Amino acid sequence: MKTKRLKQVHLKIRTVALFITSINLLYGQQTEAYFGQMKKSEYPIAPCPIDSTVAAYYLMDYGSSSFVPNESAWKMNFERHFRIKIDGSPGVKERKITLWLHDKKEEGREELESFRSVIYNLEANKWKSTRFNPSFKNGKLQQNVNEIEFINEDHSDPEWKRIEFFLPNVKVGSIIEVYYKIQSDLFFECRRWQFVK
Repeated sequence: MKTKRLKQVHLKIRTVALFITSINLLYGQQTEAYFGQMKKSEYPIAPCPIDSTVAAYYLMDYGSSSFVPNESAWKMNFERHFRIKIDGSPGVKERKITLWLHDKKEEGREELESFRSVIYNLEANKWKSTRFNPSFKNGKLQQNVNEIEFINEDHSDPEWKRIEFFLPNVKVGSIIEVYYKIQSDLFFECRRWQFVK
């Protein structure tokens, strides 16, 4: 009788401990930052806290996939939002953002729905921002004369389209912020990204 009661007490203690731990984990999650709205407290001036020798590092990297109804069918949206701090000359190469879009003809395709970026630079003790937001019309990238040197599209592969964005005004000390959204009807090809680079 005592062992049965003791087991019940241990089970209750474990359940309460698990509940308290899960609440702490939920409150420990960072909330997503809003695009283009960096607070002054979020501007890191010191080098990377993990490895001071790196030329660039991610301050944040969020991604999500969701299924949404469209005019005729369901589509899968992949959204990504990240910030990179440039700490050394080799890190300036991070200004090139490359996106690969799959085109399986009849099976479906991925289309870039939006791309936005902000480059933050510290000038005269004030943060200045440069926005680079190419326009889209019906899922197609519209290049104006001022953006031609910053965008490269490659259609040489029949199943893949490569789009390269060369962000302007990136230098040592810059913070690059990028958001993009890809819409797809290839449901069995969820996008992925690396958490550690």
